[in-house]
Amino acid sequence: MLWSLFAATVGLILRAIQERVGFIGKILVGALGAAFTIATYFVVPVLIYEKLGPWGALKRSVSILKGTWGEALIGNLGLGVVFFLLGLLGLVPIIVGALFMSAWPIVIGIVVAVVYWIILGLIFSAAQSVLLAALYRYATTGKVSEDFAGLSFDNPWATPFKNI
Repeated sequence: MLWSLFAATVGLILRAIQERVGFIGKILVGALGAAFTIATYFVVPVLIYEKLGPWGALKRSVSILKGTWGEALIGNLGLGVVFFLLGLLGLVPIIVGALFMSAWPIVIGIVVAVVYWIILGLIFSAAQSVLLAALYRYATTGKVSEDFAGLSFDNPWATPFKNI
């Protein structure tokens, strides 16, 4: 609860500043917002497992991120690319509906696509949470979860498909 209040306050302050500054100021405040988002990457696991307050959790998140920035970056980029490509598949029902040159097939295609994207979003969110928990465990204990035994968190730049 305190973390939500803390994060919302930072967001409101950044938004208030952004509304009062010029173009360059908006870019700088946007960069500050992005930096805050990155700094808070491990806050939720820290709050859950280490029972720190908001400020302590933020500092701990930053310290964990310093040691695992490569792993976090590669993991998130990899998930993002995979789910973006899967998201593009949602356009197929719309395109197929448009081929019929009638309103109802297009509407049905849009409904199917929206349902697909909602389900895909839920799966993406769960996958991100699993990745975050695995990265947190690796960053704090140096151990890789059994479910990720074939992957190397030590070298995130290595090819994940080398054993295939």
